[in-house]
Amino acid sequence: MHKFPFTQGENKACRAWANSIRTRQTEMEMSDFLFDTEVADFIGALRKAGITSFVYTNTSTAIMENIHAFVAEGCKTNNLCTITRQEERWGGEETLEVQGIRFTV
Repeated sequence: MHKFPFTQGENKACRAWANSIRTRQTEMEMSDFLFDTEVADFIGALRKAGITSFVYTNTSTAIMENIHAFVAEGCKTNNLCTITRQEERWGGEETLEVQGIRFTV
């Protein structure tokens, strides 16, 4: 079956990349939860784009599913980290520090 124009996993990869650019991060941040049917396409899109690492910052109760799925797709966990993002709030900019896990793709 042809997927038009992108799969959900590919869409989430594009949104994560665009969001990371918008918030002026030095690394790609993935803050969204991926359903099991989206992980392979998400990681595949990162590989096609030449992205070699990302920081996973999702805080849902089901993050273990994604962590194990990333590893099953060949990603490696590097370390726990804190990243900084710029957010526009109430008409001004705010710097936020966010906890995450760095993965190598």
